[in-house]
Amino acid sequence: MNIEPKASGTRWTRQEEILLLDLHDNHDVTFPVIAEKLSRKPNAVEHRYLKIKENLKIPKGFVWTNALDRQLIDSRQKAMPIRNIAASMDLPLSLVQRRFTYLRNTNKLPHDVVSMYKRTPKIQFSDQEDEIILRLYIAMTDEEEIFRLTQFPGKTLSSIKARRTFHQHGGPKSQGSEMYTKLLAESNRPGRAWTKNDVLERKFEVGAWRNY
Repeated sequence: MNIEPKASGTRWTRQEEILLLDLHDNHDVTFPVIAEKLSRKPNAVEHRYLKIKENLKIPKGFVWTNALDRQLIDSRQKAMPIRNIAASMDLPLSLVQRRFTYLRNTNKLPHDVVSMYKRTPKIQFSDQEDEIILRLYIAMTDEEEIFRLTQFPGKTLSSIKARRTFHQHGGPKSQGSEMYTKLLAESNRPGRAWTKNDVLERKFEVGAWRNY
């Protein structure tokens, strides 16, 4: 008889946690097998195991102090990765990550630190901009020249590189996008290749690649 795994969010008992640690650490039982014994999903079992092991690293009676907060903030001001900070403080990574998030959300970080780690809005590209980038790239134009020649408003060199990479490798099974695949195939047909100047002078119909 198949036993349905417990619903996500079902509270773990102390007995389950003890059994999980014993089976995995002392008897080399895999997470899928343990999951079956506990009627839980394998990924939930592995996540719980890692959380338990991480909590065991927290010193008994640990509390965040002003001195520890200062150490965390100073390290971030020096652009030190959270992982390295956690290692230097001998604390679990997730504990340090949560503390930094708390300090940010409660406005306890200096303005320079907030600015350093402020997420920038995602740069959006239109279909026409995508097509121009890909046509230029297929015509053997590198990203730096594409950036210089197009001067798309609000677009950076790194965003153009990322956009080209997305189209070239971001399709199903890491293949090219439909736009890139069709444009590349069309350029390889006899007499259908284009030049950099053809693209810059807009000697093509935007969106015609859909019918290739």
